[in-house]
Amino acid sequence: MSESPARGPSAALLLVRLAAAWIALGALFKLFVGSPNDLPPMVREFVLGPTLTFRLAIAIELSIALPALLLPRRLWGLVALQLGVFCAILVPLIASGAKSCGCFGSKVPIPPWVMLLVDGGLLAAILLARPWRLPRPERGDLRFLVPLAGALLFAWIAPFVLIATGVSLAPSAGAATSSATPRELPRFVDWKPEQWVGKPIGETDLAALLDVTPYPGDATWVLYSPTCEHCAAYLRRMEADFASTPKVYVFVKLPGDEGSEPAVDVMPPGEHAELPPQVAYVITPPWELTLEGGIVTAAVHPED
Repeated sequence: MSESPARGPSAALLLVRLAAAWIALGALFKLFVGSPNDLPPMVREFVLGPTLTFRLAIAIELSIALPALLLPRRLWGLVALQLGVFCAILVPLIASGAKSCGCFGSKVPIPPWVMLLVDGGLLAAILLARPWRLPRPERGDLRFLVPLAGALLFAWIAPFVLIATGVSLAPSAGAATSSATPRELPRFVDWKPEQWVGKPIGETDLAALLDVTPYPGDATWVLYSPTCEHCAAYLRRMEADFASTPKVYVFVKLPGDEGSEPAVDVMPPGEHAELPPQVAYVITPPWELTLEGGIVTAAVHPED
């Protein structure tokens, strides 16, 4: 369309477009069904925060892939660079024993070594085709600017418009457990419990997904995941100390990592609550909340 070479399509151009389509497919999966939890740990822990990093990652991938579909001669270098970045991220994931790379979101788990074969194979194929030797496109034809601008606008607007990160309705009793509630659950929530300090528990993000009214307002609330080794060790210490320093506990269960074996095997006595498993929770458990009179007075992320 924008680059109508007299010579017809070459293997190099087809390979660049194929790689661009592959990158765009992964970005679109993350855009519509993914969450920041799908990002590799080294990316998710970036200083900008997991949600903003997630949106920027999608925007960058789309802003490379979509224009490259239109302009493979001009943008093959960016496609190759993006594939190289993917390979550099996948190598430590493989070394860590990760079961899924998160490239297509949690709904489509793909082992990192499989993705490395695909990304690395596409990168090698592009370089072997030597797209830098293709003749440059003719100057003066600016018809590509309109679709290019549209692709870039979509790439940078969609991740900030289409990805909802919270519950828009006010907290209500039974919000997380009642099948009759009309509220629509978000795809994911990005929780920062330290920002809840000083607030009534009923006005926190937690209360938007959990009916907190049945639970004691003078207690220690613990957010944990059943597949979290850190949580398991922390709860074992709490259980061992309970005989000498008994407390009132409320244990709030986050969904475990899909496909992982339960790690939590013991915990002290207390009341139990469970968050809706349909939501992805962008939070690193465990978190310990101290409540006095229903007010969150402290929020601590226990260290090893």
